[in-house]
Formats: sequence, structure tokens, C-alpha cells
Amino acid sequence: MTIDESMIKCKSRFVNWKQYMPLKPTKHGVKVFVLACGSTGYVYNYDVYQGRQSSGSASVMELVLTTLITGNLKDSGRILYTDNYYTSIALAVTLLCVYGIYLVGTYSPKKNAKKADDSFPYSKLTASDAKIVDRGWMRRATNLCTAGLHKAKVQCICWKDSKVCGFISTAFVGYCESSEVLRSVKGAYKSLKVKAHDTIIAYLRCYGAVDRADKGMGEQTISVRASRWCMRIVFWAFDVVLWNMWVIAVFFMEDKDPRYMAYKSNQGVPNGRYRFQLDLADQLVTYALESAIAEAGSKERVRWANNKKAGQFKSPKTPAEKVASPTRHELVRHDSKSYRYCQLCYRNKTSTALSKAERRKQSPKVDYKCAACDVRMCDQCFAESHK
Repeated sequence: MTIDESMIKCKSRFVNWKQYMPLKPTKHGVKVFVLACGSTGYVYNYDVYQGRQSSGSASVMELVLTTLITGNLKDSGRILYTDNYYTSIALAVTLLCVYGIYLVGTYSPKKNAKKADDSFPYSKLTASDAKIVDRGWMRRATNLCTAGLHKAKVQCICWKDSKVCGFISTAFVGYCESSEVLRSVKGAYKSLKVKAHDTIIAYLRCYGAVDRADKGMGEQTISVRASRWCMRIVFWAFDVVLWNMWVIAVFFMEDKDPRYMAYKSNQGVPNGRYRFQLDLADQLVTYALESAIAEAGSKERVRWANNKKAGQFKSPKTPAEKVASPTRHELVRHDSKSYRYCQLCYRNKTSTALSKAERRKQSPKVDYKCAACDVRMCDQCFAESHK
């Protein structure tokens, strides 16, 4: 499991929850603490940050973790991956002793750090010392730490990559002799094998789960522009639900479940995930229609059910399906207000030196399109292009 912050973009100047995080791609927005699966990006839980609360002396990290780690996550023996914002020895001991969850997190070594029970065991290397040691240099310390009546073995590691970084872990405690990880080299095409601990290898493999979930939600988002800033949070929550459903569907695809194999191809227009969401919308509309009719007693009592297209939302055909069942080339009426000009005249009979508005004025207005080509065209262009 990985915990990290996610930002919901919001431009409203009246949002009291808006935060500024300079290291995020979206620097201004509503901050959300997200707990996600390290291997798939499945979002377990999230908590919208509502500003500083008057909750005593408890830190933000402890409050967030006690909010996110609930239900069957307790005493599950999982590993929680955190960054510098959350990681501390006190948190590692509390997670292991109270919640039954191991912790692997990064920590920034501080210069001239005090040797206390809750501090990092090594101080930061000087710039001259960091230049002397090679990549893969490492030193490790293990200590039996206490938090109240609980005790846990905590391991701290200093590791030199492009710079010296620290790790605190209650998992993979012990000595590793031959573990290596591939790291990039500036100005070189080949990666370099660098000696590392199993703790570091596991962290590099699983720490980007929240970023993976944000990327997946952004690819097929349902968010639309809205004047109310709170709707941005609602749309983001819907994106989380759709992303989790897609992660579950991918799991069944890998198991070769025939119910989901039609969405395995994630290429083409539309791709597999797009078709999955359209079919999901079709089933939801059909279920709502059947439930409304059953509750009202008859279809005539449901106004929106009288529409001929109600409950018949279908996803667009794939290229293979279009070839298998081609549509007849004929002019049909097209009542949409978009592209009310002949698109073939616009492409072939107007000068590209003109602006788009002038080219549209020179193209004749039409209310018909070819059913198979799905292109607006006049009678002359239809006859010329379908000889």
C-alpha cells in the first residue's frame, strides 16, 4: 500500500480548503490524502483535507493514517510505503504494534541531528564525503524502539544514489548481500547496476501507486467544467469509483474471464477501457429504467421512459464490427447544430490561406450527412465521393 497526496484542480478563489503545493503538477487545488495499492493502483481509501483542525497535539500524519487505515486493512500484515512527509520512527512503531502493518518510507537525513530515540541514527554526510563514496554505498542500523508498552525492531538505512537518502523500515529487516537495482546514468544509454537493500528495491517498485491512479483517472475522466467548486470533488470521487472498477476488470481479464475479455484490447478507437465505461453506462441506464417502471407500475407513468431511446444507450462500434456489418451509404438527416456546413467543400473547395471562419462561410450549409461515412456533405459532394 502507498499513501500520498493528490490535488483536485480548482480555480475558485473562495475555497477555504485550497492548498498550494509547489512540487505537484497541479500546484493549487484541494488536497486529498489517498491510500492506494502498490501494485495495481487500486484506491483503498481517501480523505479530503479541510484545513488545520483543532484536534489537540496529534500530528497531521497520525490523523490521516488513523482515518485511512480502517476495516480489513488492520492486522493484515501489509506494507505501507510513505514519503518524507509521513515517515517517522514513532509512526513505524505505532503502525506495527497497533495496526499490524509494516512501514517502508524515505527520510531526509539532517545535518548534526541529535541522537534521540525518535531521530534518524545517522546525520547528513557533508558534501565532500558524499563525493568520495560511490553509488550503492550504504550503512545500516537496527534498533529496538518502544512506543508506550509496545516494542518493534526498526531498521534505518543511509544509501548513496545520485544523492544520499535515508530509509526507515520495519519490513525486510536484516542484511542483504547480493541485491542490486538498475539506476539511470546521466548522459549514458545503459542503466547501471547499483548495490541496494531489499527495502530500497521494494520501495522503488511500489512507491508511485497514487501517481499511477491519478494518471489512470485522468485518461478517462468524467469531469466537466462547473461553476460550483464542490462539483470538482464529486467528479473526482466518481473517477475513483470508475478507476477501481477498471482495475478489478483488468484482474478478471488476466484470469481470462469471458465476461471481460471483450475489453482486453486497450488499443484502437475506442479503446477497451472506453468501451467498458460506455457499456457500464448502458447497463446503469437500463437498470434505472427497469427500476422506475417496476416502482411506478407501468411504463406510461414514467415520463422519461416514454422516450424511444430511453434505456437503449449503446457504445460505438469497433473498427472490426464496422467491417463485419457495414452501414449503407445514403444521405440521412442530421439535426445536430455542430458542423452545419459541407465538410467536403470545406476541405477540398476552399483555400487554406483563408481563416477557418471564412472557409466555413464559403461552404454551403447542409442538414444531411452520409450514414456510413458520418460526414456532413451536400448532394454534389455525395455524388462525387460515392461514384
